[in-house]
Amino acid sequence: MLISKAQSLKRAKDPNATNTGNNLSNKLGSVVSTWAKAEHLVIRSVQHESFAKEIQLITKQKLLAKGSPLAKLNSVIDENGLLRVGGRLSRADLSDTERHSLNRPGSHHVTVLRAKHYQQQTKHQGRHFTRGRIRALAIGILEKNVWLIG
Repeated sequence: MLISKAQSLKRAKDPNATNTGNNLSNKLGSVVSTWAKAEHLVIRSVQHESFAKEIQLITKQKLLAKGSPLAKLNSVIDENGLLRVGGRLSRADLSDTERHSLNRPGSHHVTVLRAKHYQQQTKHQGRHFTRGRIRALAIGILEKNVWLIG
């Protein structure tokens, strides 16, 4: 289902496009855009599965319960509908993704699969290498700044 949704997000081809380097650049931009939209879709689905009550409360600008895993993170919802860590970094001279890391449930199947993928890439060198790989890689457009919950 997610693959079909991601495929439906592709931009229509430009009828005036020619087979030039600029056209290749446009195609790469389209692929990156489609990839980002697909990642948004997957992350938003994971967050809504795990934090449905919290997302409703944040949307209504109400306080979270003290027992909520997001209670101390001052979470916000961005323009793409993604749940992010809030806080005092909002005034820092950084990009939005650097200021507000994504909230991901640490025990969710998708999060576990991503962590295992990076663990294999680092040749099982330990959690510090794996976490460093997750933060350093720019392959996942949204992967650089992730806050694992739980």
